[in-house]
Amino acid sequence: NRIVRVDFTVMGGYKVHVELCSDMQKSVLKYPETKDLEWENETGGVAIHCKDKGKSFVFLHHKASAGDIAHESWHVIRRMMHWAGVELDSETVAYHLGFLVNKIVEKQRK
Repeated sequence: NRIVRVDFTVMGGYKVHVELCSDMQKSVLKYPETKDLEWENETGGVAIHCKDKGKSFVFLHHKASAGDIAHESWHVIRRMMHWAGVELDSETVAYHLGFLVNKIVEKQRK
């Protein structure tokens, strides 16, 4: 599995753990924060947010499409900004969404 950890220091240190994997269910089950949560395994990816914590997990297949990466990243950015009390204005969302998507794509290409 390929793992990307992104720390958004400007958003109160919000942490994002991204895992590119061949078996999402196996990956989800190995972390204490995610193993007991319900989610649909039929998707191209999944974003799981830790309740009352500044942390999210994203699990994507190794060959996730650009659409799947952007989709799950949006869920994380929305949750992060809500958690940090930041208004969802278009430029702030676009900047942070692009940053996260780029980090994931960089790891996917390696």
